[in-house]
Amino acid sequence: MDNQNQPFKIVEQGFYVTLGAISVATETIQNEQKRSQLVSELSEELNQRTQEWEKKGETTATEARRFVEELINQGEQSATQQPSSTETPTASQSQQETEPDRDDFPSRLQSLTDEVATLREEMTQFRQK
Repeated sequence: MDNQNQPFKIVEQGFYVTLGAISVATETIQNEQKRSQLVSELSEELNQRTQEWEKKGETTATEARRFVEELINQGEQSATQQPSSTETPTASQSQQETEPDRDDFPSRLQSLTDEVATLREEMTQFRQK
């Protein structure tokens, strides 16, 4: 019996939330002081968030640029360090030379992925306010 009432309760709660939000919005629009205060608060919070996001974006871009530059430098170094003789390196030697690159790449990629996830969470929190 309780499970049958669950959808009705969800719809009813949604109705009350919507009605309350409309009521608050109407009061805010009709009251000049509340409207000015709300606009001021939202503007201030948006400016603060914008500054935070700008700093995070700059940091992320700098880290990504360094990462790409390091990959390019590592590629150039490995190209110049290849043996000039006609001998070709064995498969085990090639694998050993690329192992550090493979180990380093996932950790850097994970770091950047975590940073993006943090930014998404902050955006979601900002939208909920």
